[in-house]
Amino acid sequence: MPTETGLRETLRWTTRGVHDRLHENPSFLALMDGTLSLADYAALMQRLYGFYAAVDVAIRKALPASAWCGFDYAPRAPLLSDDVASLHPDLALAPARDIRCTAVAGIVRPDTVLGVLYVVEGAMLGGARLDRAAARILPTSSPRGRTFWAWCRSEGKQRWPQFLALMQARPLSPTDQTRLAQNAQATF
Repeated sequence: MPTETGLRETLRWTTRGVHDRLHENPSFLALMDGTLSLADYAALMQRLYGFYAAVDVAIRKALPASAWCGFDYAPRAPLLSDDVASLHPDLALAPARDIRCTAVAGIVRPDTVLGVLYVVEGAMLGGARLDRAAARILPTSSPRGRTFWAWCRSEGKQRWPQFLALMQARPLSPTDQTRLAQNAQATF
Protein backbone atom coordinates (compact mmCIF):
# COMPACT_ATOMS: atom_id res chain seq x y z
CA MET A 1 0.00 0.00 0.00
CA PRO A 2 1.41 3.44 -0.86
CA THR A 3 2.07 5.96 1.81
CA GLU A 4 -0.49 8.72 2.18
CA THR A 5 2.10 11.30 1.17
CA GLY A 6 3.27 9.26 -1.85
CA LEU A 7 -0.25 8.78 -3.15
CA ARG A 8 -1.16 12.41 -2.54
CA GLU A 9 1.93 13.54 -4.43
CA THR A 10 1.08 11.17 -7.29
CA LEU A 11 -2.45 12.55 -7.44
CA ARG A 12 -1.22 16.14 -7.25
CA TRP A 13 1.31 15.56 -10.01
CA THR A 14 -1.12 13.62 -12.23
CA THR A 15 -3.88 16.23 -11.95
CA ARG A 16 -1.71 19.37 -11.93
CA GLY A 17 -2.40 20.36 -15.55
CA VAL A 18 -6.16 19.98 -15.41
CA HIS A 19 -6.24 21.60 -11.96
CA ASP A 20 -4.31 24.60 -13.28
CA ARG A 21 -6.74 24.92 -16.22
CA LEU A 22 -9.64 25.06 -13.75
CA HIS A 23 -7.92 27.97 -12.00
CA GLU A 24 -7.75 29.70 -15.39
CA ASN A 25 -11.53 29.44 -15.91
CA PRO A 26 -12.74 32.98 -16.76
CA SER A 27 -15.58 32.84 -14.20
CA PHE A 28 -13.27 31.86 -11.36
CA LEU A 29 -10.67 34.43 -12.41
CA ALA A 30 -13.29 37.18 -12.51
CA LEU A 31 -14.67 36.08 -9.14
CA MET A 32 -11.20 36.20 -7.60
CA ASP A 33 -10.41 39.64 -8.99
CA GLY A 34 -13.84 41.06 -8.10
CA THR A 35 -15.01 41.72 -11.65
CA LEU A 36 -17.61 38.94 -11.98
CA SER A 37 -21.11 40.39 -12.44
CA LEU A 38 -23.94 39.18 -10.23
CA ALA A 39 -25.64 37.56 -13.23
CA ASP A 40 -22.46 35.70 -14.14
CA TYR A 41 -21.95 34.73 -10.51
CA ALA A 42 -25.49 33.27 -10.42
CA ALA A 43 -24.74 31.35 -13.63
CA LEU A 44 -21.53 29.97 -12.07
CA MET A 45 -23.43 28.82 -9.00
CA GLN A 46 -26.06 27.20 -11.22
CA ARG A 47 -23.35 25.29 -13.13
CA LEU A 48 -21.83 24.12 -9.86
CA TYR A 49 -25.27 23.00 -8.73
CA GLY A 50 -25.62 20.96 -11.94
CA PHE A 51 -22.29 19.26 -11.28
CA TYR A 52 -22.96 18.45 -7.64
CA ALA A 53 -26.62 17.45 -8.10
CA ALA A 54 -25.41 14.51 -10.18
CA VAL A 55 -22.20 13.79 -8.29
CA ASP A 56 -23.86 13.81 -4.84
CA VAL A 57 -26.25 11.03 -5.86
CA ALA A 58 -23.55 9.00 -7.59
CA ILE A 59 -21.15 9.24 -4.62
CA ARG A 60 -23.85 8.16 -2.17
CA LYS A 61 -24.54 5.09 -4.31
CA ALA A 62 -20.84 4.25 -4.59
CA LEU A 63 -20.08 4.69 -0.87
CA PRO A 64 -21.54 1.83 1.14
CA ALA A 65 -21.32 3.08 4.73
CA SER A 66 -19.93 -0.19 6.07
CA ALA A 67 -16.88 -0.10 3.81
CA TRP A 68 -15.69 3.47 4.22
CA CYS A 69 -14.11 3.74 7.67
CA GLY A 70 -16.70 6.14 9.07
CA PHE A 71 -16.28 8.63 6.24
CA ASP A 72 -19.58 10.34 5.48
CA TYR A 73 -19.99 12.27 2.27
CA ALA A 74 -21.80 15.59 2.73
CA PRO A 75 -23.98 16.56 -0.26
CA ARG A 76 -23.23 19.94 -1.78
CA ALA A 77 -26.23 20.41 -4.12
CA PRO A 78 -28.67 21.59 -1.40
CA LEU A 79 -26.30 24.42 -0.43
CA LEU A 80 -25.86 25.44 -4.05
CA SER A 81 -29.60 25.24 -4.68
CA ASP A 82 -30.15 27.67 -1.79
CA ASP A 83 -27.51 30.01 -3.21
CA VAL A 84 -29.04 29.97 -6.68
CA ALA A 85 -32.52 30.56 -5.25
CA SER A 86 -31.30 33.53 -3.20
CA LEU A 87 -29.65 35.04 -6.27
CA HIS A 88 -32.55 34.30 -8.65
CA PRO A 89 -35.75 33.64 -6.67
CA ASP A 90 -37.66 33.04 -9.92
CA LEU A 91 -35.30 30.23 -10.96
CA ALA A 92 -36.61 26.91 -9.69
CA LEU A 93 -34.06 24.11 -9.74
CA ALA A 94 -36.81 21.55 -10.16
CA PRO A 95 -36.69 18.38 -12.26
CA ALA A 96 -38.33 20.25 -15.15
CA ARG A 97 -35.22 22.46 -15.26
CA ASP A 98 -32.79 19.67 -14.55
CA ILE A 99 -29.28 20.87 -15.25
CA ARG A 100 -27.44 17.89 -13.84
CA CYS A 101 -24.06 17.01 -15.24
CA THR A 102 -24.84 13.35 -15.85
CA ALA A 103 -21.59 12.67 -17.70
CA VAL A 104 -19.46 13.07 -14.57
CA ALA A 105 -21.86 10.91 -12.55
CA GLY A 106 -21.10 8.10 -14.98
CA ILE A 107 -17.52 7.80 -13.75
CA VAL A 108 -18.48 7.40 -10.09
CA ARG A 109 -18.41 3.73 -9.12
CA PRO A 110 -17.21 1.91 -6.01
CA ASP A 111 -13.87 1.26 -7.72
CA THR A 112 -13.40 4.88 -8.84
CA VAL A 113 -15.01 6.94 -6.10
CA LEU A 114 -11.75 7.75 -4.30
CA GLY A 115 -10.50 9.68 -7.34
CA VAL A 116 -13.74 11.65 -7.49
CA LEU A 117 -13.61 12.33 -3.75
CA TYR A 118 -10.01 13.54 -4.05
CA VAL A 119 -11.31 16.33 -6.27
CA VAL A 120 -14.57 17.24 -4.51
CA GLU A 121 -13.17 17.09 -0.98
CA GLY A 122 -10.01 18.93 -2.03
CA ALA A 123 -12.10 21.59 -3.77
CA MET A 124 -13.39 22.68 -0.39
CA LEU A 125 -9.96 24.04 0.44
CA GLY A 126 -10.13 26.36 -2.58
CA GLY A 127 -13.75 27.11 -1.74
CA ALA A 128 -12.62 28.94 1.39
CA ARG A 129 -10.73 31.44 -0.78
CA LEU A 130 -13.73 31.77 -3.08
CA ASP A 131 -15.91 32.58 -0.07
CA ARG A 132 -13.86 35.70 0.58
CA ALA A 133 -14.03 36.65 -3.10
CA ALA A 134 -17.81 36.11 -3.27
CA ALA A 135 -18.32 38.20 -0.13
CA ARG A 136 -16.63 41.11 -1.92
CA ILE A 137 -18.96 41.03 -4.94
CA LEU A 138 -22.29 40.28 -3.27
CA PRO A 139 -24.35 43.28 -2.19
CA THR A 140 -24.83 42.09 1.41
CA SER A 141 -22.60 40.88 4.19
CA SER A 142 -24.90 37.93 4.93
CA PRO A 143 -23.92 34.52 3.57
CA ARG A 144 -26.96 34.48 1.25
CA GLY A 145 -25.72 33.62 -2.19
CA ARG A 146 -22.51 32.13 -0.84
CA THR A 147 -23.62 29.51 1.69
CA PHE A 148 -21.75 26.86 -0.30
CA TRP A 149 -18.47 28.78 -0.12
CA ALA A 150 -19.00 29.61 3.57
CA TRP A 151 -19.60 25.91 4.25
CA CYS A 152 -16.37 25.08 2.40
CA ARG A 153 -14.55 27.55 4.61
CA SER A 154 -15.98 26.21 7.87
CA GLU A 155 -15.82 22.49 7.05
CA GLY A 156 -12.96 22.03 4.59
CA LYS A 157 -10.14 21.86 7.11
CA GLN A 158 -11.93 19.08 9.00
CA ARG A 159 -13.17 17.13 5.98
CA TRP A 160 -9.84 16.94 4.14
CA PRO A 161 -8.05 14.96 6.89
CA GLN A 162 -11.08 12.64 7.10
CA PHE A 163 -10.78 11.95 3.39
CA LEU A 164 -7.02 11.39 3.68
CA ALA A 165 -7.64 8.85 6.45
CA LEU A 166 -10.15 7.08 4.23
CA MET A 167 -7.70 7.02 1.33
CA GLN A 168 -4.93 5.69 3.56
CA ALA A 169 -7.18 2.94 4.93
CA ARG A 170 -8.03 1.56 1.49
CA PRO A 171 -5.63 -1.05 0.08
CA LEU A 172 -4.63 0.22 -3.37
CA SER A 173 -2.74 -1.81 -5.93
CA PRO A 174 -0.76 -0.02 -8.64
CA THR A 175 -3.74 -0.54 -10.96
CA ASP A 176 -6.05 0.99 -8.34
CA GLN A 177 -3.74 3.99 -8.00
CA THR A 178 -3.73 4.52 -11.76
CA ARG A 179 -7.53 4.30 -11.88
CA LEU A 180 -7.82 6.72 -8.95
CA ALA A 181 -5.62 9.26 -10.75
CA GLN A 182 -7.54 8.84 -14.02
CA ASN A 183 -10.85 9.41 -12.28
CA ALA A 184 -9.52 12.43 -10.44
CA GLN A 185 -8.49 13.88 -13.82
CA ALA A 186 -11.89 13.06 -15.35
CA THR A 187 -13.67 14.73 -12.43
CA PHE A 188 -11.76 17.98 -12.92
